[in-house]
Amino acid sequence: MSSVSQSQLENSLFIATANTVHYRSPVVDTTVFECDNTNGIVNVRASKDNSSLFAVADSQVVILCDAARGKDKKYKLKDGQVKQ
Repeated sequence: MSSVSQSQLENSLFIATANTVHYRSPVVDTTVFECDNTNGIVNVRASKDNSSLFAVADSQVVILCDAARGKDKKYKLKDGQVKQ
């Protein structure tokens, strides 16, 4: 196994496209979210505390994603309101 310095681990990037969110770092390149909705992703926001949390929204759901732990929490939207 190769050694990876701490500075390399800190250099990571989330990339949002119309239908996917990708996570790239020196050691990982993976798709962490994929939208099957024909309208695609409406908005993606990363947390402001530099954690691995981010929110992804399309016209029907908002999903809170924790890329480091691989856990998601999904909220359905109905009439502009969030329903759990």
